[in-house]
Amino acid sequence: MPFVCVAGATGWIVIAVRLVRRKQLRFGFAEVAAALTLSMLVAAVVQIAGMREAMSGRALCDGLGLALVLTCVVAFVTGIGAYKAAAMKKLIALVAGSVIAGIAGGVFSLTNGSTAHVVEATLAEARLANLPKSAKDVHVHMWENEFSSFGLMRFSAPQKDIEAFVAGSPGLASVAPEIFSPAHRYLSWTGALAVNSSDEYFIDRSSMKVWFDPTVKDKGRKYELRKDVTGGYTGYVVIDDEKNTVYIEVNWS
Repeated sequence: MPFVCVAGATGWIVIAVRLVRRKQLRFGFAEVAAALTLSMLVAAVVQIAGMREAMSGRALCDGLGLALVLTCVVAFVTGIGAYKAAAMKKLIALVAGSVIAGIAGGVFSLTNGSTAHVVEATLAEARLANLPKSAKDVHVHMWENEFSSFGLMRFSAPQKDIEAFVAGSPGLASVAPEIFSPAHRYLSWTGALAVNSSDEYFIDRSSMKVWFDPTVKDKGRKYELRKDVTGGYTGYVVIDDEKNTVYIEVNWS
């Protein structure tokens, strides 16, 4: 990122010097660097302005990638295609094109990284049923790159709809749940040495997302996600039957 900022600043300085000296703009390093920096800045602003809770890393990168490709096309067209145009007109075209490319990249990220899109992707990858129409208090978080992904999700729904969700999930087919009760609880492990052997512990994710706390002290169950033939993911589904809340954690690699 520092290199990009330096390259962009250098590009704009070079462009300014050329304009002062009344020299023509062309398809060169200065023009491309300046345009790319402006485009990425606009895309980032659009992403931040429109971002809600859920936004995958891949969606962000894909949006920036689209902005960069479009900006290179803009720089080429203004530098080569409009070779005989006045320098100021080419600069205006370069700036306008870069801004439009940045907006397009930012909107692309928001569309492909929206909450609904991430929810759908998380459920599909874990081979779980669609979210119940009655679902409320839906939260989702996904982190991903080209090699692995990590997803957290929570929602609440009436008991009958949760049962339908479980029954309709291929990833949970024929999976016997682990039952939790006051005698066998599901608790957050904070690193303390003293633990109750009758309880089960999970890694606390609250430092990542405060809404993800699958603690069950009274009545609930846990399903280990059943892998498909690729065996490419692991995870679990915890259901708090007292609160009618479902917690999902999935890891892909």
